[in-house]
Amino acid sequence: MSEPPYYAPTAYDGRRERAGGHPARAGRAQHPMRDNTLPGGVHCREFLAVSDPLAIDLLKSDSAALRRQLAKPVQERLRWITLANPAGCVSTVVTVAGWMAAISGVGSIFMLMAHFDIWTLTGIALFVGGLASIYLIGKLLLRYRIVPDKNNVVFNRRTGMVHIPARGGAEHVVPFAECNGAIRVGVSGTGGYQYYLRIVHRDGAGAVCPRHRVDTWKITQDWEYLQAFMDASRPLPDIAEMEGYRPRDPVTAKHDRKTGRPPDFWKTLPEDKARALYAQSCQAAQHYPWGLTREAALTRGWCPSPAGQGWPVKDDAHNGEAAAK
Repeated sequence: MSEPPYYAPTAYDGRRERAGGHPARAGRAQHPMRDNTLPGGVHCREFLAVSDPLAIDLLKSDSAALRRQLAKPVQERLRWITLANPAGCVSTVVTVAGWMAAISGVGSIFMLMAHFDIWTLTGIALFVGGLASIYLIGKLLLRYRIVPDKNNVVFNRRTGMVHIPARGGAEHVVPFAECNGAIRVGVSGTGGYQYYLRIVHRDGAGAVCPRHRVDTWKITQDWEYLQAFMDASRPLPDIAEMEGYRPRDPVTAKHDRKTGRPPDFWKTLPEDKARALYAQSCQAAQHYPWGLTREAALTRGWCPSPAGQGWPVKDDAHNGEAAAK
């Protein structure tokens, strides 16, 4: 008996015409985003520009945290953590408590050097100790999964569906092909603008990415990355975060075999070259004429970065080392 296909019949195919939302039918949830709707399609392809530069350092480590992460089916599902996620809330509290404990601990040293008495010492110990206790308890809750990790927005590459939490523990399950991307504008605590990627289904169900950006071009590139991730007709975006999962995805594995991409390109790439590629990708994405197709942008003189041109990345020295292995 043959195995069932890896991708479901509903998997998203970027080669087909999108069936995204229609402004004439927009529900109330879509009104704020009508003027900020992002163009569809993957044209710039500078995925490295929106990746985490620290991901390469993590790949180079053989830590237990990395092994646990690689055991997850990240090549199948991408998550946006929401405020309704208990584990996400605890993680936020842990992060804040950890930073406050560290900053308070350093400040307390200078305070005691300037004025030392038993009452000051006791107050500092209780305050810093309380923060440290919150941090440690939260870490234990997360480490042993005592608090549930649920109520996330989930983009499923294998099925092409988006799972959006709803009230009462329910969820909306909608095709990604019927969703549009948009820029949500917010205000930071200092009064500056910050931008979020928002996706909305044509029937009104929507979600906002919890990660904010300070540049609108990064939101547009985030939207391209999300479309490329969900597109089962093309390989996963070639960034360090996805390198460990590429062999598990059939389309990506086939692409890598055909092009001769080594499975450990980002892991073995020297740090200085990785930083240079990242900077070049950011510059190319920042200057991309958004709204134009890739062909039109190239005609107008836009130049992609070496990473944005696809494999093989034009890093001759490193590629030579990889080919010699």
